[in-house]
Amino acid sequence: MIQILLILITNEWPAKVIANAPQYDLSLVEFSSSENLTVVPYSVGRLKEWVMIVGWRNRIRRLHIGNITANLPADRIGVSGGVLPGFSGGGIFNRNGRLVGIVSAVETARGSLMMCGGVIIGGHAIKEFLDASLPR
Repeated sequence: MIQILLILITNEWPAKVIANAPQYDLSLVEFSSSENLTVVPYSVGRLKEWVMIVGWRNRIRRLHIGNITANLPADRIGVSGGVLPGFSGGGIFNRNGRLVGIVSAVETARGSLMMCGGVIIGGHAIKEFLDASLPR
């Protein structure tokens, strides 16, 4: 059995994986906390919609601004705005604070680590995964 430790900023909680979606490189984990944590609503992003890209790079939390640049196959979206290696698993949020994607891959310019676009798991895939994974 794989042991998971969920780390959010400065807190840690033991967690367990309750669902996997290998096609999206995505897992759903369950954990308990006495803290009042907010559940973020999700939405389907629109082409050219302004987004905030949240990620970690070199142990520093970063926030970049961009927009949705493409609807790609396999329910993925493209974004601009400086998605960097290390951002995998980071959220993409619209102006209303809704999750519209999750970073799953980063495209670099000729192998360099310059700021560039990313491939994002889109809102349709997130909804499909959660609907199939969460108890009714």
